[in-house]
Amino acid sequence: MSFDGIVIDKAGSLKNYYSNLSLLSPFDVSRIDFVQSAPYLEITGTLGVPPDAYNKKYGVACSETTITLCLWGIGKLEFDNLYGKGKGNFSFSRNEERTDFLFISDGRHMKGDCKKVELVGVNARDEVSYERRKGRLFSYRNLYNAALNILEEEGWDLSLEGRPNNGGFYDSLAWKGSNSEFRLEGNTPIELLGMYALYKKRKSADTQTGWWNRDSDKNLWLSLLESLDKIHFDEVRNNYRDEE
Repeated sequence: MSFDGIVIDKAGSLKNYYSNLSLLSPFDVSRIDFVQSAPYLEITGTLGVPPDAYNKKYGVACSETTITLCLWGIGKLEFDNLYGKGKGNFSFSRNEERTDFLFISDGRHMKGDCKKVELVGVNARDEVSYERRKGRLFSYRNLYNAALNILEEEGWDLSLEGRPNNGGFYDSLAWKGSNSEFRLEGNTPIELLGMYALYKKRKSADTQTGWWNRDSDKNLWLSLLESLDKIHFDEVRNNYRDEE
């Protein structure tokens, strides 16, 4: 899918939000919340055009859509105050086989080019109701660094393993933590922090398989799946395996 000739991978989900994608052209972002490099830039910003298809489908009145983009294969990156916040304008332009990008605000500027632009997150929201909502966290990359710092503060030695593929990217990463007594591993820093929480809450001198379980544990894994079945299928399908 493309906007003004700029191809954005995995952008098909935007069809659930907008009946006419030309409404998004030119492709400008009005706010940059978070930027991460190594080996990509991750940019979260706001499209100020109301998501008409989403509003009609769910009977809501969202005024804007927040999106997250990953810019892969970064080159010629120039910036000042990379992590500063501020409203501004983010735009793309095509340059032969690569895509140029530019962000300008009162407190920051950033420009460069990239090999690929990928949509990795989209969420419609109404600013008024959103600000009044209870605080929340959800699993995403912008929590990775905080998760790793918590583990280090708790005395865990951290390491990372992974092999690059032919394209120069990592297909998978193994995030690891160890201390004098135990080793933890997760596919993401958030998973690794979850392993620590499980270890801290359930650690035992008994290191046999299943030490993390308790005889008093309810089977919440199964009951939640069954509840979801009742919502979507009006019955429990009973095709789940009880995992230990």
